[in-house]
Amino acid sequence: MTVTLAGQFVRSSRNRSPPQVWLAAAVPDVSRGRSFIDEVRADPGAITNTEWLGQNPVGDRVLATYFLFHDCDLATVQWALTTLRLFAPQAVYHEVPGLDSWPPLPSTYILPSDDRTLLPAPQRGSR
Repeated sequence: MTVTLAGQFVRSSRNRSPPQVWLAAAVPDVSRGRSFIDEVRADPGAITNTEWLGQNPVGDRVLATYFLFHDCDLATVQWALTTLRLFAPQAVYHEVPGLDSWPPLPSTYILPSDDRTLLPAPQRGSR
């Protein structure tokens, strides 16, 4: 099983057994041959909630609560705030998927219904 992070690790999924699970991820449009960063730069409002752009939830507990933990109960928010760490895998964000089309792997998607960072369309792979 391949679980993705923001739609990444696509290249490794070609060599793994199905199923592929997309977990709250922007599914890359492989036909465009662009990285996640290229997609965001081309049209930020098509991929992300524009409120999210430029925000640093690691340095601001209010932002973290609003964007990342808004659907959690108070006890979970309090715990979650202790887990915040800077994680910005630039190499992953800049990686071009390297596929002409998606391999015929069975896959499923776990789509958060009220995500405040990524928009639903790129999470469904439709844009």
